[in-house]
Amino acid sequence: MSGRRIVGAMFICMAALFYIAKYVLFEIRYSNSLGSERTIEELEQLIPGGTWISIFFLIIGLAYLLWDDREVFQKNFVLSDKQVEEIKKTDLK
Repeated sequence: MSGRRIVGAMFICMAALFYIAKYVLFEIRYSNSLGSERTIEELEQLIPGGTWISIFFLIIGLAYLLWDDREVFQKNFVLSDKQVEEIKKTDLK
């Protein structure tokens, strides 16, 4: 397993853990209020932007995971030889 895949998996785990922690904090805060309906807006008030942070970490993690498979994508989507050579040159730097 390459280092990029490990980093990608770590970002995905961070996204999941952040979202789970946010939900747990939400449950702890509102567990005493029986009978009241909880909404997503209340969850967003607890940690503003938390969902967006989780989505951001998820996108970064997926990008790291898919980076090693870029040659497979290049073959499937048929890039010109010039584009492939350019990509190889930038990878060597």
